[in-house]
Amino acid sequence: MRARPAAALTAALAACLTAVPLPAMAEDTVTLDHAGQITDQVGALGGRADAVQRALTRLEDEERYQLFVVYVRDFSGHEAQSWADGVADRNRLGAHDLLLAFATHERRYALSADVHSGFSARELERVESVAVAPALRHADWAGAAIGAAEGFAAVKEGERVRRPAIVPGDQDPGPSPGRDIRDWVVPVVLLAGAAALVVFLIRHGERGLPPVVPLTALDTHVRGLLIDLDDAVRTRAAGLSFTPAAPRAAPAALEDARAGTTAALREWYEADATAAGAGAVVRRRTLIRIAERCALAREHLAAAGPVAAAGTAGAVATAGTRIAAVTAPARALPVARARLAGAREQLTRARRALARNDRSAAAHAVRTARDAVAATETLLAATARRTAAQARARVVLAEAAAGTAADLAEARAGRAAPGAVARATAALAGARRAHDPLDALRTLLAEATPLAGDLAAHRTPAERERRARALLAQALLLAHTEVSWADALVTAHRAALGTAARARLAAARSVLAEAAARADREPVRALAAARLADALARVSVARTERDAGPLT
Repeated sequence: MRARPAAALTAALAACLTAVPLPAMAEDTVTLDHAGQITDQVGALGGRADAVQRALTRLEDEERYQLFVVYVRDFSGHEAQSWADGVADRNRLGAHDLLLAFATHERRYALSADVHSGFSARELERVESVAVAPALRHADWAGAAIGAAEGFAAVKEGERVRRPAIVPGDQDPGPSPGRDIRDWVVPVVLLAGAAALVVFLIRHGERGLPPVVPLTALDTHVRGLLIDLDDAVRTRAAGLSFTPAAPRAAPAALEDARAGTTAALREWYEADATAAGAGAVVRRRTLIRIAERCALAREHLAAAGPVAAAGTAGAVATAGTRIAAVTAPARALPVARARLAGAREQLTRARRALARNDRSAAAHAVRTARDAVAATETLLAATARRTAAQARARVVLAEAAAGTAADLAEARAGRAAPGAVARATAALAGARRAHDPLDALRTLLAEATPLAGDLAAHRTPAERERRARALLAQALLLAHTEVSWADALVTAHRAALGTAARARLAAARSVLAEAAARADREPVRALAAARLADALARVSVARTERDAGPLT
């Protein structure tokens, strides 16, 4: 059977898209209002649009900068930054044009500025953190735009950026259409079709014909496929806890989908790391493979079946009891409490919807509550695991300190470089004073490893292997703990994340599996892999906190 022409395949997919009514989603781009500079598709500004316009006008009159603000319901599955940059590009914004885009339902935002805007990265970050993020924590959509305009003016005048006066607003402005089982089934089917379409169009361009999808657009689209796929897998995994009668094949199908997602994200990470040196043809072929992986993982996910929403009220009560039982300080608890409060609010909305016989809205509220309580349980479980790992690390740290002290005694006989000896000595002293045993163990391991490498030439094979295995045990403890923590944070904050945190987590998970596989026969190489997995997971945590932090 011959492949259909691209236009026909596109039309077929469009027919599928229009055959089933879907919840409103933002377009991949919007046309900006160049006259007024405000594009509000969700009514986020209410009666404060004039106040925002005055702030934008002052910035233009006094500093000759135009700030455009856009309010949409969501970013269509794209990373916030790539969506905003794409809107700026397609609307031909110039060096003195800035764009601030808000996805109100997803509670995400991004600031797009030209590299020649005259604002440094530090200045842009200061405006975001001081003038925009505080307003967004209280859903002050107008205040965030006013704060940004005043903040940019302050930077250009050499003045201090000030926090705006905050007027709390609607947490989720705009229409919130009721949803049903199509919320799960239709995205799985259509996104699998979208992945297939992308692959076809790329292949079309590869066979000597002009590429029908520009590389930049393809890059953005595949990122959207990865984000959607990772979200769907995590949502389905959380939903299993609400599905006591799930088909026996569901966990296996879900695991296949998870493995495919991890492979796609890791390939994305590796390709992104080498993108500067890769040509357009290599990049396009890589994106083909990633899109194909996404399509296959979607098939496995479809085989896992739909998500149930029963038992949500009981799960909310159980999670509340578990939070109350936590006495030790934990970074995740404030977020867990906020998620649980959101779940209770959604259950209240569901009861009200049922009272007015709006079963579709009630089902949507229950599913939202289910997702919130699943995030709560994820964070609580991760906190418990991290607490247990810290207790284990205290024991391991004492053993690690003894091993490093023995290495130093041997090294001082001239068997290691003076610099390595000095650094290991300082790390050992710091480890004995550190508050967090995991951080202390990580610091000590970082300096003990090269010291052991210097001493290897003076040791027997059995002594080298014994020391490598001791260091490997420390590295595996750190890597498993950090990968688990990163995974929990990505799951809980996934609505605010792009590909960066997800891809690094996927790479960390894959490298950790390699370390475990090599542990028995190649402890030295396994040690290097475990330390790399730990480092990647920590970067994933940092990116998650950076992306989600202002709105949590």
